This record gives sequence, C-alpha cells and structure tokens, in this order.
Amino acid sequence: MSLNLARLGPFVLEEVIGSGGMGEVWRGMHQARAMPVAVKILRGEIARKPAYRRAFSSEVRAVARLQHPHIVTVFDHGEVSEAEAEGLASRGVGAGSPWLAMELCGGEPLMRFRGRLSWEELYGMLLALLDALAHAHARGLVHRDLKPGNALYGGEALKLLDFGLAVIPDEERPGGPKAVFGTAPYMAPEQFWGDPQLCGPYTDLYALGALAWTLACGEPPFGLKSDFQTLREAHLHGALPSFEPRVLLPDGFEPWVRRLLEKEPQRRFQRAADAAWALRGLAPTRARVSPIEGGLDLPTLSWSETPTTPAEPKGAEDQEPLTLSAEALIELDRPPTPLDWRRPEVTVRKGLAASGLGLFGLREIPLVDREWERDQLWRALLRAESGQPTVALLQGPAGNGKSRLARWLCERAHELGAVEVVSATHSPQGGPTDGVIYGLGRHLRCIEHPRSLVIRRVRDALRRQSNESERQAQALAELIRPATQEELSAGLVAVRLGSRKERFDLLAGFFAGLARKRPVILRLEDVQWGHASLAFALSLIETQPDAPILVLMTAREVPPESPEGRLMAQLLSTPGAARVPLGPLAPGYRAELVQQLLDLDGELARQVDQRSAGNPLFVVQLVGDWVQRGLLEPGPGGFRLRPEAQASLPDDLHGLWSARVEGLLGQLDPKEERALELAAALGVTVTPEEWRDACHIGGAWASHRLVDALLGAGLAEPDPDGPESGWSFVHVWLRESLLRRAEEAGRLGDHHRACAAMLSARPRRGAALELRLGRHLAAVGDHEACLAPLARGAWGCVIDSEYLEAENALAERDRAVEALGLPLEDPRRGEGALMRARVARRLGDHAACARYAILAERSARAAGGGVRLSQALRERARVADHVGDRRVALRLLAEAESVADAAGDELAVAWCRRDRARELLAEGQLAEAEALFGVAATVFERASEVFGLGNCLEGLATARSLAGDSAECLALCGLAEEAYHQSMQVQEIAHSLVGLGTLAALCGRHEEALGLFERALDRLRAIGSAATDEARLGLARALAARGRVKAAERMMTELAEEHRAAGRPGWWARAEAERARLAAERAKFDEVQDALVSCAEGLNAVHLNDVAVSAAASRVAELGRAAGDAAVVALAARIAEVTSAEHPSGRVPVLGGV
Repeated sequence: MSLNLARLGPFVLEEVIGSGGMGEVWRGMHQARAMPVAVKILRGEIARKPAYRRAFSSEVRAVARLQHPHIVTVFDHGEVSEAEAEGLASRGVGAGSPWLAMELCGGEPLMRFRGRLSWEELYGMLLALLDALAHAHARGLVHRDLKPGNALYGGEALKLLDFGLAVIPDEERPGGPKAVFGTAPYMAPEQFWGDPQLCGPYTDLYALGALAWTLACGEPPFGLKSDFQTLREAHLHGALPSFEPRVLLPDGFEPWVRRLLEKEPQRRFQRAADAAWALRGLAPTRARVSPIEGGLDLPTLSWSETPTTPAEPKGAEDQEPLTLSAEALIELDRPPTPLDWRRPEVTVRKGLAASGLGLFGLREIPLVDREWERDQLWRALLRAESGQPTVALLQGPAGNGKSRLARWLCERAHELGAVEVVSATHSPQGGPTDGVIYGLGRHLRCIEHPRSLVIRRVRDALRRQSNESERQAQALAELIRPATQEELSAGLVAVRLGSRKERFDLLAGFFAGLARKRPVILRLEDVQWGHASLAFALSLIETQPDAPILVLMTAREVPPESPEGRLMAQLLSTPGAARVPLGPLAPGYRAELVQQLLDLDGELARQVDQRSAGNPLFVVQLVGDWVQRGLLEPGPGGFRLRPEAQASLPDDLHGLWSARVEGLLGQLDPKEERALELAAALGVTVTPEEWRDACHIGGAWASHRLVDALLGAGLAEPDPDGPESGWSFVHVWLRESLLRRAEEAGRLGDHHRACAAMLSARPRRGAALELRLGRHLAAVGDHEACLAPLARGAWGCVIDSEYLEAENALAERDRAVEALGLPLEDPRRGEGALMRARVARRLGDHAACARYAILAERSARAAGGGVRLSQALRERARVADHVGDRRVALRLLAEAESVADAAGDELAVAWCRRDRARELLAEGQLAEAEALFGVAATVFERASEVFGLGNCLEGLATARSLAGDSAECLALCGLAEEAYHQSMQVQEIAHSLVGLGTLAALCGRHEEALGLFERALDRLRAIGSAATDEARLGLARALAARGRVKAAERMMTELAEEHRAAGRPGWWARAEAERARLAAERAKFDEVQDALVSCAEGLNAVHLNDVAVSAAASRVAELGRAAGDAAVVALAARIAEVTSAEHPSGRVPVLGGV
C-alpha cells in the first residue's frame, strides 16, 4: 500500500513492507537527506497498552547503544502527533503511537538459505552473527528471539533484527511475569519456564545452535510444525536427533552445534566469543586466510596475532589455534585474550546524525583519544589474567570520563570472552544499592527476590565453582538478602557472620571461585565514597594472591590522610597496581568528540570546545540540552542554533544541570516534578519500590513517563536489568542541582520526611537502613527523632565490625545531641558517650575509651545514677585493668556493683562481681574471688547467660588449681567447658575459645590448648578486636609447654614491646616476667636479666599484685640460684615479693632511681 503523503517527524512514509500482531513496518525516506529508512509503528489496541509502549521505548533505548555492522542501526524515534495521525488513521495508527526509524536492510531472511549454503558461506555467516551477539551481550542485551526470520542476508550484508523481546519489563510482560516469549523451534529450555531472569548470553547461543542446525540440515532439530507443548517437551527433555546436513561440513561442526544445544545452560558455550573461537578452529582454508572475504566484517571478535592463552602469556609460535583438534577446541571454556585491545572501527552510516536528534541522549558517548589510558588498563587486565590480582585506579576530576573508560574496558573484555564483570557503585550519603554485596546480588540476578530464590541462585553459582558448601550458600544469601525479624521469629535459622573479616573472606572466596572459570573484573565506581569496598578490595588482594582478578576503581582526588586516601595508597602499593590519571581531553580531540556526538556547525563547535575546557561531560550535557529544547536545526555546515534561539553557554556544570532540569520539568506534571526531587533525596541510585512508596507518602507521582523522559534525555542510566529494576542519575551533580532546587522551593524537608516515613515502614531494618533513616531525619532538623536510628545503626556497624561507619554515625548523633542542647543529665547524651567508649575499646584506643567513659559517667551521675552509671564505671575499670592499675579497677568495680544493686539490676550486679572476682583472682585473693564467682554464677545460670557462667566456672577452676585441689579443678573445668560450648551457639565464639584454651591448659591438655588459643587469635583478629592479650599469653605458655620455647619468647617480646610503647605498664610487666621465665628455662641469663629489668621498670610505674608475675619471678629466682647468678636471683626475688598477694597495697619501687 502506498501513502505518499503520510509523514512521521522528518520521514515520508512510502509503503508498508511488513506487518505483524504488534504493528507495521514501512519503507520511508528522510526528507532532507534522501536517505531510505524502515519505520516501525505500533498500532491499534497494542499501541494504547502501557506495557507494550514501555517495551517499545525500552527496545529503542537498548538498541540505540549498539553500533555494529551486523545489527540494524536505529536512527530516530518518537510518537505520532495529532496531525500525523490523520494521514495514518486508515492503518489503525492513532495519536501517541510510538514509532522507530531504522536502517532499511536489503537481503532475505536466513530461512531462504537453509540447506543451500556452502561451508565457507555458513562459516562466515555464523561468525558474523556471533560477532554481533558478542557486541550486544557485552552491553547487557540478550536477544531472546534469534531465528532465521530475524536475520537478513544479502551477499555482502548480514543484519540481525528485532531486539523487541530482549527488553520487555519482567513484571509488565503481557500475560504476566511467567508468560513465555520467543519462537518455540528456536527457544532455549530456560525460556519455557517464563522467567527472563534465567536467560543470559547462553540463551541466544542455544538459539544460534538451532539456527545453525536449520541452515545445515534444512529445519531446526525438533522441527517447525509441531505444536507448542510438543516443542516444549522436546527442548526441555528430548534427545537431539541425528545430524544430517545437506552440505559437506567438517567433522567438528556437529559437536560444536551439539554443545550449543545442551539442555543445561552451564554445559553450553557461555559467551559468543567462546563459540566463535571454537568455530575458527574449523575454518575452511579460504576463510582461514581471510574470514571477511565475503564482506562480513568482524569488528568485535578480532583476536590479535599474538594473544595470550587462558593460562599464561606465550609466544606467537604457540598461538595458532589450528594446532588443536576440533574436539579439543570445542571443549575449550574460553578463548585467549589478545595482547592488544584494538579492533577495526565500526563505520557509521552517513546521514545518521542528521536524522537522529531524538536518539541523542540514548547513544553511547563516543570514546576519543585515551589510547595511553586504555593501554594501561589492558596491561593491568593481562597481568591479572596471568594469576596475580591487580589494582587499576582511574582517578581525576568529575566529568572527565572515568566511568566511561571503566565501562569501555569491561565491555571490550566481555565481548572477547576474557572476563566476568561484577560492578558496584557508591554515593555520598550511601544507599541500598551501594557496595560490593549489592553488586554481587545483581550479578547473580537475585536482588529484591524471595529469600528461597536467592538461596537457590547462590547455591547454583557455588555449584558451578564445584563448591557444595551449604553454609557458604546460606551465608552469602544472608548477606544479599538478610532475614527479616518476622522470618526469624517464625523459626528461620540464618547464618550470621560476626565480623567484617568473615564477610570479606566469604566474598573473596566466592570471587576467587568465580575467577577459576574466567578472570574477573571487580568494577568499583566512585570509591571516594566506598570505604568498605576499598577495605574489601585490599582484603581480596591479600587473601587471594593467585586469583586472576582485576580490581578496577574510579575515584576523584581525596585527601591522602583520609581513611579512603590511606586505603587507596595501600592498594596502589600492591604488586602491579596502576594509577591512571585522567585529565581533560587534549585540544585536538575535543573537536573530534563534538563532531562524533553531533555534526555541529564549525563556529558553534568551536564555542563548545572552548567553554568545555576539555571536560567531556560538559560537552555531552550542553549539546543534550540544546537537543532537548529543540534549539538545533540542520545547516549547510552541520547543526546550528535556530535564529530565534537565545541559548547562552553556561559557565560550569552546575549551571548546565540547572538548565537541563528546568527544560525537563517544563514538560512534566507538578507531581512528577516532586517525584524527581524525591528521587534525588533518596540518592544517586533509585530503587523503584522505595521511590514509589516514598512518592505515595509524599503526594508525588513516580510515573513511567518521567523515567522515560530522564533516560531519553540522557539524564539517567537504567539498571543493567532495565529501568524497572532501577535507575541512577547520570551524575552526582545532577542530583545536587535537584536537591538545591527543592530546597530553594521549600520542598526538600517534605521530601526527606517522606523518605524517612518510607524507610520506617520497611520490614528489614539493618544497620544501613537505620543510618539512612537517621540521616533523613537529621536533614530536616528532626534531631530528636534521628537519635535512636543513628544509635541503632551505629551499634549494628559495631557488630558488623564496620567501625569507621559506626564512628561517623555516632559523630552525627553527637551533632544532633548538641543541636538539641541536651543537658548533661539527659540519658541520651550519656548513651552516645557510652557507645563511643565501647567502640574505642574494641578498636584498642583505650585513651578514647577512658575519655568517653568519663563523659558517660558524668552524664549518668547528673541524671541520678542508675544502670548506665554502673556501665560507665565498668568501662573505666576495664581501662584501668588494661594499664595495670588494679587498685583503681577494683575501686571502680565496687562502686559499679553498688550502683547496679541500688538500681535493682541483678544481672548488672553479677557482671560487676565477675569482673571484681577476676581482678582478685589475678592478685591471688582466692577466697574472696571464689565467693564472688559463686554468687555471680548462680545469677548467670538462672538468667541463661552461659558465657558469664563459663567465665565464673573457669575462675573457680583456676582458683582450685592455685589452691592445689586438682580433683575439684578438673570437675569445674568440665562444667565450664560445657557452658562455653553452649555460649558458642548463641554469640561470638572468640572469647569462649580463650576460656576453653585456659581450661585445657589447666587440665594439662597443652596441645589442645595450643589449637584453641590459635583459633581464638584468628577469630579475634577476624572481628577486628584488639583484645588479644589473654589469647597471646595463653598461646605462648602452651607453646612453651610443648617445647617450642623460642617461639613463645618471641611472642612475649612482641607483646611487651607493644604495651611498653603504648604506656600500659601492667601488661608490659606481665609479658616481661613471662619472657624472663622462658629465657631462664633455657639458661639464657643475659636475656633473663634484660627481661627482669624491663619488668621492674613496668612495675615501678604501677602497683601490681599479680600472682602470675609473682610465680614467674619465683621460678626465675629458683633457676638463678641453681645457676649461681646472684644478680638475677636478687632482682627476681624482689619482683616476686612486691607482686605477691601478701604484699601491702601501694606503689613500691622495684629498682631504685628508676
């Protein structure tokens, strides 16, 4: 049919050349450039259904990024206007129907060539299709409907068409989320389950196998005419029939096709590059010489002449793939990585820019210059591939293209089959999508899914690594999707990881397992806001020294002394690390960027170049603003500003963002305007569920139209799984401009309140969510309400060993306390100080712990005492004990006990008594210690506080041992061990392991004690605890008991030096006394004298009645007498005397004048 007068945008429609259930395809012509095009229009009822319209828009967004000679090029898109609809009314096309203009392809569907192609032609055609698929897959697009009818071939041109099924939003699929889409004879088994999340590149490769079978044999393996159910059963369960090609094919071709058609996705080739590399080994002689003789370019899968192999770099003479048998090639898991990243340039069709202003914001930003930087990144990748984890940091100011360059590396390496890519982002305020764990969940495609599905996906991923550990599967699932309180109350048993190191080790092990199949790029964006991710990257490098992993980071400049700056410096000090600075584009390349973006008039291009100062982001957004506002028109020298346009050139990016925002908001409903600002309040990355709920609370409209407008204007980027899974602002400065706009209009406070209300209603309230809630409340000045969530979030961070985040949160809470002007007696002031004391103690900062404990004590006293005063006094007593001032510790504990008793808190009293008993036991006051241990144990047993009970029973056993009652000691040891084992089931195990080691040593089981103390030390370091002294002392004694005295001495020397340098004389003296004893056992009396002098110096600084020091000194004196060393005997005897339980209180110098 011909309708010469029908027009759409710049196109004249000439005749219908195809039609289907969703619409029609017309032959058309671009009016100004006389360029033939094909125009696809949705029509009828379909065009009015939101799901199909959004799917159509998604197709445009996805395919617009693809630039490949074997994928049809999209030129422009839009919606039919009222005037245009009049000329198309007879075709069922109404106003608002979406349309898409694309390249008009010649040739015929591949079905016309089945059974008629020579091997050379078939080989070239399959390589071309694989090249196109590799390009699409690397950019996150899976076709899902590859079949002969969706590819055209015309001798020198092959085009892959119709990516429509690649992008239908999951929850909006017509027929529901479980609806099955595709063409049954070519569908992979996983497609029949109706879950798009099960599909991946391997899905298209199955379809390619069916297509290859069709071209070789005349029809697909399970036929064309069977009904859907029969085909479903065949693809899911049926055996492949015999392979009967109509043309002569090499022997290896059939096993190559059969591997593509494996039922299990993991048994197929995983990447188009894998399949192409194996196919190249079967190349016909002529194709081997020149696989593009027929005009079918292969710009993506162009391996260099000297690639590396998957295992290690080799010389060129080892690289010829044809030295391998066909069968061996087919079994290869991946191709080698080329030494050079370069490839033939894709030719862009002339006239494209003139006809495609509507696609400006959707197209990939051109990458010009940056050749040196790309070389550095590729070298880092090759180094990592050789089996050494490597760091590469792209660093420079905002807008210079760091993220674009990082994405380039990931896409180029992915399309060559060289890597797996896991990406993580970070934002200034933090959010639910920040960090490595969310990035891993997205990689496994299990974000926002039921817990059962998350566990299944994680379990499957581990099995692909030959890892059957159910505990690891459960633990990883808990990280990705933590159990809710309701699930736990219903009986769910979740694997809890008690420390950052445990989490890091689990994640590092997963990444190392993933990298065994194919090297991994861990892409970390904006790590200047990603302290935890930087710490994980360092842990990964240290704990997986042989894993082929590239940690690819982007960052702005940060102060070297900041926590992030220090971590970056540590990462850059690792072997092979590369810092790649990224400055402005050189002047010669600025014009090239402008011309590749859009064919601008020379004078206008010069002005853009001059104003941009080489900042690519400025160029892209400025031109995008002109396109968005319709200020450009074609001219003889390229696009120029319309005469009536009064467009000024902004001075900076903030001014430009403001102009772009105003241009976009002018097209929107006021409720959509508020929704956009609300999205900015939520963060850089937006999750649809949170956004919708916050908008519902805030009276805003989170419309699909708004998201489409943002994506179409290039102001937002979709999640890799599509905008329905999430989207992010294209730059943090855009978000800041929106926040500033909302603040100036007086709406920002309402937005933060809506966000806080939304977060308060979430079922999972982990530390990160509590902190976000507290920060939204603080942002609107609701300092009263923000205190509790900031406190809960901070303590959750402590439990997770995220001490820096805990410190930051508590500092924010302190600011809120100051803003409220809370008096000293207000318990909320004391709560914060007490928490900060506990955090400082865990970090080993005892000076800070003392400072905050004193503040908490003053606050509690001002409030009239109570349990908080008791807790503050206990913190102060712990500091006093650590420095060796036992008299002060006992005084503070006595008061703490009295305060707790007056408050009627029996459990708090028991903890005070346990602490007092331990101090008295160390002094040798056995009777009083045993009495206190006994009454505390009774309370702990009644309260089911098994760790406290184990402490008390251990103390009683030690007292009986010192009293020489070995039978009672052994009996008590048995009871204490039982309590500790129960404790390990319900709380952190590290301190229980120390207790068990002590009990084993008391019972003479020194080898067992050795293992327990080693486990305790590993665990304490894993949870970031500085409280390792008891474990190290116990380990040294166990080593000595097993004859490893030198190793024990080394440990005590290190411990003594640490405490001496830190000014903690108590532990300094203890360690030196033990070192003296160990040296005396080896008759090294020169070393003994040094240790005794150092011990005495420590004792001169603090009074210390300590039965262990006294016993060690007495043993040294005994050995000194036997050796006739009078000086050693005299000093050792003096130390034993002043530290004994019988010695009066008071500081008595051991060495005169010291």
